[in-house]
Amino acid sequence: FFFSSRRRHTRQRSVSWARRCVQETGMRASCIVQINKAFEYLFWAISIYPKITRLIPELVLSCNFLKYVLHSTKHKMLPYVLGQDGGIRGGRITINRLKAVNLKESGNVDEHLDKTIFGQVMNTITKNLQSGKEIMKQLEVRIEFFGEGGIDAGGLLRETLTQMAEELQSPSLPFFIPSPNNKTSFGEERENWVINPSCKSAFYLTAYEFIGQFMGMCLRSNQLLPVDLSSIIWKKILGKHVDFEDLKKVDAYCCNALEAIKALDEESFNVAIDNYFVTNLSDGEECELLPNGRSIKVTYSRRMEYIDLVIRCRLNEGNKQIKAIKNGLFKVVREGLMIIYTAEDLEKTICGVHSVDVETLKSITEYD
Repeated sequence: FFFSSRRRHTRQRSVSWARRCVQETGMRASCIVQINKAFEYLFWAISIYPKITRLIPELVLSCNFLKYVLHSTKHKMLPYVLGQDGGIRGGRITINRLKAVNLKESGNVDEHLDKTIFGQVMNTITKNLQSGKEIMKQLEVRIEFFGEGGIDAGGLLRETLTQMAEELQSPSLPFFIPSPNNKTSFGEERENWVINPSCKSAFYLTAYEFIGQFMGMCLRSNQLLPVDLSSIIWKKILGKHVDFEDLKKVDAYCCNALEAIKALDEESFNVAIDNYFVTNLSDGEECELLPNGRSIKVTYSRRMEYIDLVIRCRLNEGNKQIKAIKNGLFKVVREGLMIIYTAEDLEKTICGVHSVDVETLKSITEYD
């Protein structure tokens, strides 16, 4: 009788605990639904009273509800984030794809941006379709392939965007390079690309600004630019904080080496470490961490200073290029309202989803 009563009591407690969990889950779900409705009303108000736009960043940051806003809700807000002004529209872009093919087969870099499809599109938009201070914000253009037949009903534009993305992630253009994890075949984001820290001339920064503007144009036109950029790039575009873990996603070998140096005792350090105050950037270029750092040896007492300087240097590489991309993007979309997006949201909105769930695909497929 005692054991039977005890089992019954345990079962009753389990049922009671499960009921409370269901109730709490329901309450949380209800709160999330209400938060998302509130954000929808807020952005509806913006469409009527645009002047309140400047209050949104402060409001969102102060309430700390952003993590509860669903991606579907953010997608509904997109028209308000983009604004109503479409800038210059229309125009024709003629692309010589044979030039791009010949360049790719030669293995050379399009240093003057006049042979790749990306370069041809950039030159046409910036020189022919834009005038004065007014810029093009919509991809409402007609694509023609020189020497090829075809009427652009959307297919030629999508094919052009795909080929531009492939060029941006290839040796034909210098703007992005494979992540260090790709080179070492170790760590996360081995398939992603990072900013090339060597591309910092005024000519290249202008091209980076166009990349940002073009991202905004794709956003406005509901077109995808399928590039595989590292998460640290998307975070920096949105002004989010980046740290050691973000660096580890693109250069795990460097981060593991720094952690190993930190863990060494003094005797082991003196035997194993022969470093100077320099580090290598993502493109392999050596960078001094201190003035005349190539001649300053890292000692055990200064190892933490060395580690901090390496992390700071690596996290800040490519900042000029990121700033140029931001300048271009925020010429096309409203910067203040982009605060509602996480790095993952922005990447998904501009580039689309990189992986496909097979079960979901099966569930929406109709078989004849």
